[in-house]
Amino acid sequence: MSAAIGACDIEPLRRRIGRGEYGYIDSLLIHHNGQLIVEGYWGSSAINKPHFVFSITKNILSNAIGNGY
Repeated sequence: MSAAIGACDIEPLRRRIGRGEYGYIDSLLIHHNGQLIVEGYWGSSAINKPHFVFSITKNILSNAIGNGY
């Protein structure tokens, strides 16, 4: 599957996250085609602070297995 991701798609998402429309989200990182294309932090979060990942580990692992890594 191939999809073009542009700033026009990401910026509205970042604004909605900033307004709290998706509940509490403290960071967003989007990795696409081998590059980190979006990195954002909200509230008191920062790149050097711990982030709670809860069950996201299962999602990451299943994606890695599904992609053959």
